[in-house]
Amino acid sequence: MGAKGQATVYTVFCEDALTTSNVEHLQNAGFGVRHLVDVEELSKEIRPHTVGCVLVNRSQEGTEPEQVLRALGAQQSLLPVIVLSSHITVDYAVHVLKEGAWSALIAPCEDRQLLQNAEEAVEESLRRYEIRAQDLDLIERFRSLDSDEFNILEELVQGRISKEIALRLDISTRTVDRRKRALFDKLEIDSLADLLLSYLRWQQVDASFRNSPNHFR
Repeated sequence: MGAKGQATVYTVFCEDALTTSNVEHLQNAGFGVRHLVDVEELSKEIRPHTVGCVLVNRSQEGTEPEQVLRALGAQQSLLPVIVLSSHITVDYAVHVLKEGAWSALIAPCEDRQLLQNAEEAVEESLRRYEIRAQDLDLIERFRSLDSDEFNILEELVQGRISKEIALRLDISTRTVDRRKRALFDKLEIDSLADLLLSYLRWQQVDASFRNSPNHFR
């Protein structure tokens, strides 16, 4: 996998969960491995475009995975989290997956099982970055619309035709069509169906970014 050379597997609270063989297999597969002592150290390591995954060990009745998930969420990190523990039950696995973990494994793991999970998690991190880039591009395209073009946009998504829009905005149909072409060009779309889909997606991601504690940049 081409991403391995750039990907890092971060381990948190994993002193007793990973074997030397586990770590060697990850390194031999091309991953960097960073051993971190706590969530605070992890937070300092993570950057906006860090590619990789996080391994976190859960002690008996511990909340270490939840701590890591909260910390990554606060930073809007896209790194998948793999939970390791010798104390995983089915109920806990379901719980931590609902909280946002990528997978949950019983420790100690077989080398091949851990490596496969790490590879899949890194691929997922790359997929998430691609989606983020697409969403940011979509936001920028909508922000490029001027107020006149945005007025046309809002009329179009209400299902109104050019003649109705012209009457409502007190402009000519020629002006409506000109502004419509301009907004189609800026949004890089070709049809009203594409416009509606893009508009709905933009509303969703823009609200998400605005409401997040740390906007994507």
